[in-house]
Amino acid sequence: MLAHETISPSISDIRVSSYSTTVPLFWRKGAVGVSFKLYNILSLAFINVHLAAHQNESSTRDQEIETIFKNLQLGNLNFDCSNQFDHCFFFGDMNYRIDMNPTEALELINKSQWATLYQNDQLRVTQANETALVEYVEGKLNFAPTFKIQRGTRLNF
Repeated sequence: MLAHETISPSISDIRVSSYSTTVPLFWRKGAVGVSFKLYNILSLAFINVHLAAHQNESSTRDQEIETIFKNLQLGNLNFDCSNQFDHCFFFGDMNYRIDMNPTEALELINKSQWATLYQNDQLRVTQANETALVEYVEGKLNFAPTFKIQRGTRLNF
């Protein structure tokens, strides 16, 4: 993490942690995180993840998120890191997919029908079912999915 020199002296209580959701020897999936206080009053955490891949692994991803929150050693170690900070940013390669027929999904992408695609988004369903990332907010999705784009192209899936 980099901080501008004008704000760097105002950062304290820095914690860095990592957690593997796979065999630690391979470190293919899991999370890295950093937490700190800004101006000694505002607590922040940034958690970057790489979760299980494949269409049918949504529940595995949900479980990995829970495990990551419980095992990352950030902030107050007596609590998991899901809701103890003023602001927690959770991001990375979450690998949630769109649950629909690929041909239908491509038609919707070509028509820029983002709202319909979003209704079938596994992450949206996970949050609606309160399975993971409860009370976390995702920004508006107004762009094509980025999975399986052919190299050297912008929108060839």
